[in-house]
Amino acid sequence: MAQQTQKELSPTLTPQSIARSVLRAPELFDFGQCLVFLNRSKQERTHWVLGRCVRRLLKLAGGFLLVDVSSPAERVIQIEYLNRKPTQTERSGAEAHVREWFDLDRDLTPFHEMAQQDRLLATLVHHHRGLRLLKIHDLFQALCWAVLGQQINVAFAYTLYRRFVEAFGESYVWNRQTYWLFPTADTVAGLSANSLRALQLTGRKSEYIIGIAKALASGEISKASLLADEDYAHARRALLRIRGVGPWTASYVLMRCLGDPGAFPIEDIGLHNAIRLQLGRETKPALEEIRSMAESWTNWQAYAAFYLYRSLL
Repeated sequence: MAQQTQKELSPTLTPQSIARSVLRAPELFDFGQCLVFLNRSKQERTHWVLGRCVRRLLKLAGGFLLVDVSSPAERVIQIEYLNRKPTQTERSGAEAHVREWFDLDRDLTPFHEMAQQDRLLATLVHHHRGLRLLKIHDLFQALCWAVLGQQINVAFAYTLYRRFVEAFGESYVWNRQTYWLFPTADTVAGLSANSLRALQLTGRKSEYIIGIAKALASGEISKASLLADEDYAHARRALLRIRGVGPWTASYVLMRCLGDPGAFPIEDIGLHNAIRLQLGRETKPALEEIRSMAESWTNWQAYAAFYLYRSLL
């Protein structure tokens, strides 16, 4: 099993000395709606919802930085740096991370205008107004989460995810509480398939994840290279060349990590169930019917899918 890094952070900063960043949130942003999605599993190990804020451990140039993200007022996002004061470079990195995480640079007005006229989405954008598509910053994490979730239910996927993070991720202790980082591709590339099978992953998924880790660790594929020419079709083809990545996994990674607004994991069973429930049916719709529904969602399929996922919580 990989060696975990566990270290006691510096003493708690007093309330008066806590460093903060304040970001201006865009129109159509509701932090509470985002927290509901972030709090969907108690087995999550890379962020923690604590009342009206979400806590996350970051690893920046100067080391580990523990942050609380909250929204103390309308259209305001606050980042509190808990364990130490960051440098200006680190502060900028943390702010960029939060902007990406909550998809803050996207104008949702066209999506809402379209969805309000759509028979399937109108109710969802009314009930979940301001929900943002919550991004996964790390490509390796996005790929692993998608592979872990293949052909199993979400609850068991989170069980595997927790075991994987706790076994191979770095951990940090602050105020007697342990916080985790997702394992790096470099770490996982050096593991054996047996190490992952010991966590109850299948042999095939173990091989897929180690293969993905090796591809990222070697530089064969990277988030930067996939986004370099702003061609999502090219990025999709590159993802599909990776062993273990099929159409659903590629679409999910394009949606949650690479920011493709047109990504649509049409094969997703959860998506099918959400549509069935919204339509009040006993049986799931056929793929052709879903494709027909999605024709009016052009360039907003990812958000349509995310709002449908939210309807299942």
